[in-house]
Amino acid sequence: MKSSDRPLLAGLLSGLLFGCAATALTSQQAFSAEGDEADTQVLVAEQDRREGENVDRDQQREREVREGEAREREAREREARERGRGERERGLQREREREHERELDERREREMREREMLERKMHEQREKERQHLERAHREMIERRAALQGRAALQGREALQERAALQEREARQRREHAEREHAAREHAAREHAAREHAEREQREHAGREHAERERHEHRMALETEMIELDLRRKQLELRMAEMELEMRSHQFARQADEAAFDAIKNARRFMEPAAAAEFFASMIEQARSPAVQNHLRLQLAELYFIAEQPDRGNEQLRILIAPERRGGH
Repeated sequence: MKSSDRPLLAGLLSGLLFGCAATALTSQQAFSAEGDEADTQVLVAEQDRREGENVDRDQQREREVREGEAREREAREREARERGRGERERGLQREREREHERELDERREREMREREMLERKMHEQREKERQHLERAHREMIERRAALQGRAALQGREALQERAALQEREARQRREHAEREHAAREHAAREHAAREHAEREQREHAGREHAERERHEHRMALETEMIELDLRRKQLELRMAEMELEMRSHQFARQADEAAFDAIKNARRFMEPAAAAEFFASMIEQARSPAVQNHLRLQLAELYFIAEQPDRGNEQLRILIAPERRGGH
C-alpha cells in the first residue's frame, strides 16, 4: 500500500467509527426516552442501513484506489514498451546505415576496379595507335625513298635513251651526207638545212616532252608528300584529342570522387532535415550525372527516414526512369 493511500483509509475508518458512535448514542437515547420496541427495531434498521452505506462507500473507494494503481501500472508498462520499441527502431536504423555504408564501399570498390580496367584498355589502345603511327611513318619514309629512287632511275634512263637516239640520228645523217655529198652538193646542202630544221624541231619537242614529264613527276611527288604530311598531322591531332579526352575523364573522375566524399561528410555531420534540404538544393547545381544520381539516392533515403514516402518515391522514379530532353 502506498503512503498516499494511508490518509484516505484513516479518514474512512474515522468516519466509520463516528457513524457507529452516533448510531449507538441515538439508540441509547431512544431506549431511555420511549422504551418502545417498535422504535428500537426502526433505529436498528436505520443503523444497519447506514453501516451498509458506509461499507459500500469504503468498498467503492478501495475499488477506485485499485483501479488507479492498475492504471498507473498500465501506463508504466506502456511507457516501457514504447521505450523498448524506440530503442529497437534506433538499432534497426543504425544497422541500415551500416549496411548502406557497406554497400557504398562495395560500389566504390567496383567503380575503382572498372576505372582500372578502363585505364588499362586505354593504355593498350594508345600503345596500339603509337605502334600504328610508327609503322605508318616507316612506310611513308620507305615509300618516299622508293619514289625518289624510281624518279632518279627514270631520269637516267631518259637521258641514256635521248643520247642513244641523238647518236643514231647523227650517225645516219653523217652516212647520208657522205653518200650524197659527191653527187649533189646543192641537194646535200638543202637536205642538210632541212635535216637541221627537223633536228631542231625534234630536239625542241624532246626537250618539251622531258620538261613536261619532269614537271608531272615533280607535281606527283609534291602531291604525295602533301598527302603524307596531312596524314601525319591528322594522326598527331588524333593523339592530342585522345590525350585531352583521357585527361578530361581523369579530371571528371577526381571531381566525382571529391563530390562523393562531400556528400558522405554532409550525411554524417548534418541533421537529416538540413541534409535533405542541402541535397535538394545541390541537385540542379551539380554538373556530373553520377553526382546527381548519388544526391537523389541520399535524398530519397532521407525522405523515407523523415516519413515522406511520396517525395522519396519521386526521387527513386527519377533515378529509375529519367525524363528525356529534346524530344528524342
